[in-house]
Amino acid sequence: MILRDLFFQQSEADWEKRKAEKDNADLIAFIREEFGRRKQERMPYELRWTLNANFYMGNQYCDINTYRDFGIEQLLPLNKQKEREVYNRIAPIIETRAANLQKIDYAMSVKPRRNDVDDAAKADVCSKIINHMMDVSGFNQKKNQAIMWNEITGGGFWVCGWNSAKGRVTTIEEYTELEEDGSINVKRREVHEGDVEYSLLSNFEVYPDDVMVEGIENQNSIMVVQVINRKEAYDRYNIKTDGETIQTFTVTPKPISYGIEKECTGNILSQSEKRHAVRIITYYEKPGREFPNGRCITMADVEEGVILYNGELPGGIIPLSQFKCKSIPGQFFGKSVIEDLIPLQRAYNDAKNSVGEYIKRLAVGELLAEEGSIDVDSLEMYGRRDGRIIEYKQGSQKPTNMPIDRLPGEVITTIEKLENDMEYVSGVSQMQMVGAAPSGIKSGKGIEELKEIDNTRMAQTGEYMRESVKGLAVMWLVLYKRYSTIPRVVECVGLNEIGNALIFTSEDITSYEVDFDAQNQLIVSEDMQLERFKMFMSLGYFADENGVTSQRVKNFVLQKAKLGNFTEIMDMNSLQVQSAQRETVYMRQGMFCDINSYDDDEIHAEEHKRFILSAEFEQLRRTKPQWAELVLAHYSAHEARCEQKKAQMPAVM
Repeated sequence: MILRDLFFQQSEADWEKRKAEKDNADLIAFIREEFGRRKQERMPYELRWTLNANFYMGNQYCDINTYRDFGIEQLLPLNKQKEREVYNRIAPIIETRAANLQKIDYAMSVKPRRNDVDDAAKADVCSKIINHMMDVSGFNQKKNQAIMWNEITGGGFWVCGWNSAKGRVTTIEEYTELEEDGSINVKRREVHEGDVEYSLLSNFEVYPDDVMVEGIENQNSIMVVQVINRKEAYDRYNIKTDGETIQTFTVTPKPISYGIEKECTGNILSQSEKRHAVRIITYYEKPGREFPNGRCITMADVEEGVILYNGELPGGIIPLSQFKCKSIPGQFFGKSVIEDLIPLQRAYNDAKNSVGEYIKRLAVGELLAEEGSIDVDSLEMYGRRDGRIIEYKQGSQKPTNMPIDRLPGEVITTIEKLENDMEYVSGVSQMQMVGAAPSGIKSGKGIEELKEIDNTRMAQTGEYMRESVKGLAVMWLVLYKRYSTIPRVVECVGLNEIGNALIFTSEDITSYEVDFDAQNQLIVSEDMQLERFKMFMSLGYFADENGVTSQRVKNFVLQKAKLGNFTEIMDMNSLQVQSAQRETVYMRQGMFCDINSYDDDEIHAEEHKRFILSAEFEQLRRTKPQWAELVLAHYSAHEARCEQKKAQMPAVM
């Protein structure tokens, strides 16, 4: 995806005027020099990612040329009669891993900074902002793409920012002026509310300051480099240029050899030329002594170069969140399991091709003939087709089939061993790939334990992905804290939550303690979590001192249990809770709230009591005692109605 102009509005300045500016010459030279240095240092990693992608796509007779041009070259056969078929086991292994990683739940919530009702309500709004972003932004599709990039290249990045061109359009008063006739003319302007925007970056687009330093937070600066076409450069950045031819990584169809002296067209990831292209370089520098709020520079690398933006980092952080497949201590980029599978895949292809050659010799046979007794050239050209007459010289010995030894059992054992080794290295088993349990394991408990072992081996990759998504959610909150408005928040959380949204402002985002609502399913499966819940339920952990489970707890449990339409049972209770929370907010501001006939008195009394027991109520009691009395009177009325209903209930014999 293309990195949007997330941290700055699209410039309306004339292209020729910006091109004539010379004040930024030193800055442009610095960006270009840094890009050249980082590209050279990152080259070995690019080659490794490219080789991984080629093996995944089935182009497996290739390797990194470390002697000539440091590129990916196709390997020529040492023997023209040697079989060169590809038996690609990497692709199904990676697809199996991706399918299992896609099962992980990413539902998140925000923990309140303090243990009081007000902070809990604000944390609830923050949680709904995160869930709203995941629902409306196509998160699942982007997450699945991220998983595939992670599996093939060993990692990737989320990039996030605020797009001022998104959101609803509102009209604001810009200024007023007094006309000659004495009338006042109000100048208005339509603006967008803006919204968070994020996208996925592959490893190919990110250039760290030092590839031997682990973690974004430990990098002094990071560059994001992307190549776009000239039309998009004009539409987004007002760059008027014909572009240039730029080397970039693309998947292109090229001829590859297979079998015996055969060629086919296969997809190969390699460097290719992109015409009429524009390179956009974004330089992120973390906060330091010279730039306390960090620095963000965006440059169009065309002709003499043009600085599109030069300013602070919004939020003071580099807006990237990294995920990895496998972490390597002391290295910035992660490692793909394909790197460990490549040597095994090469050996597997050789072993399988040996079996194929043996079967062909068995079917066709090999002739044993006296020298000069047959026309060897004709036999090699036309082969031994069915019904063909083979002439031999009169007086010579008749050609006979050469005896062929049996295929050694070690060959089949080697193939099976390689298959098992590839499964072991990748963290998957036959049970995950084809659903077959290994021989000797027949009990249900044994099969479940084997599943747990397989999941645990992939759990580390899942945890890296979850941590990156958590970092992305924190960036969402940082941007909402800086740019959000109440109408923008109400749109995210819904009108039913307007009570909490009214007490929410951007300054109220004081907690970035984002956590997942469920554990990693690859560590603790959903079945195990369900069994744990049943155990705690039977022990009475969700009941009060009277042994009664409150409606709030029941609603929360059913929501987290993912029971689909069964959660509609609790919809009325949820509406009652939200109604009580709105009343609390209104009374805190001195508004009188009636007791309605349709109110659930138990739920309303519980919600109001939660606020009365908080420190916020004590402060309200000292500063605005008459408003505090409104809350107490309202709560007492609900309590009285509860007691009245209990008194009217028939006695149980």
